[in-house]
Amino acid sequence: MKYDLIKYSDEMAGEWNRFVANSKNGTFLLNRGYLDYHSDRFPDRSLVIRDESGRIVSLFPATSTEQGVLSSHGGLTYGGFVTGADTRAQQPLEWLELIAEYARSEGYGRIVYKCIPHIYHRVPAEEDIYALFRLNARLSVCNLASAVPLPGGISSRMGKRAAKRIVRYGLSVEPASVAEI
Repeated sequence: MKYDLIKYSDEMAGEWNRFVANSKNGTFLLNRGYLDYHSDRFPDRSLVIRDESGRIVSLFPATSTEQGVLSSHGGLTYGGFVTGADTRAQQPLEWLELIAEYARSEGYGRIVYKCIPHIYHRVPAEEDIYALFRLNARLSVCNLASAVPLPGGISSRMGKRAAKRIVRYGLSVEPASVAEI
């Protein structure tokens, strides 16, 4: 399939936000209101990927640096591809190749891609990680992501096993105390 890579413009905000709301992995941080809040410090270089029919298939919230780097949005700790419910494994590979071609044509020497942690996904999917692997991307940073169980309990079998491990290893979550300096 052929894709069109389009630079984001303010006229696309409503369409962008609707896509994020219905995506597999979008969060409120990826809405335009939040991203645009950072526009004074991070020049927006976000990209929209459309299929042949003009339908958005993915978003890439991005910024750039003076050092010639196109990066997942600099105002966020993450910001890889926001994907639709019908995204398949091959597509992010094609999208990354498209972005690499775009980056070269715009004079960027490097791309920094910060994956959206899977704990934020509405539908578990890591097609982008597979694509990065296939393209021989280099892991330069690995951040720890943790989740705290909510009072409603854990309903999945895997979640219940994780909860048992927490008890077995003596882990707990408690409010932090603030030390005065």
